[in-house]
Amino acid sequence: MPKKIMVCVDDSIYGVQALEHALVHAVQDNDDVVVVTVVKPQASADYAELVGATGAISSSITDEELQSAGLIEVRDLLKKILIKYPVRANFVVKALLGDPRESLVSYSEEISPDLIVVGSRGRTGLKSLLLGSVSTHVVHHARYPVLVVRPHKN
Repeated sequence: MPKKIMVCVDDSIYGVQALEHALVHAVQDNDDVVVVTVVKPQASADYAELVGATGAISSSITDEELQSAGLIEVRDLLKKILIKYPVRANFVVKALLGDPRESLVSYSEEISPDLIVVGSRGRTGLKSLLLGSVSTHVVHHARYPVLVVRPHKN
């Protein structure tokens, strides 16, 4: 019986590793795979720029354009990874707008996945507490099983 698997990715190597792990270890032929990314709204991006975060963002970009760019980025990533790990599943790519923690949990409620796969940066202690962990939030708030893919040691 086909499963529905929600794979959460971002623009980091940890998101890529989560997608690769899901394709190798969780996804089977005919499964429904929803690859999800979350784009922060422009106001949040502007604030991050003000407080000195790296990666300047032009104020002329709308939230919808950011969301569209995130969608294209994830589609391109999926195409590249499927060349390396071919799977005959049904893929949907979704770009959400908002806080990644809340958006992922909320979207999981909409689609009721059998499994959520999310990457982890491997932060612990004070750093995790101060910066907030998307994977930790999803584990504690989602009503569905969550697989956290830890960083690969190279």
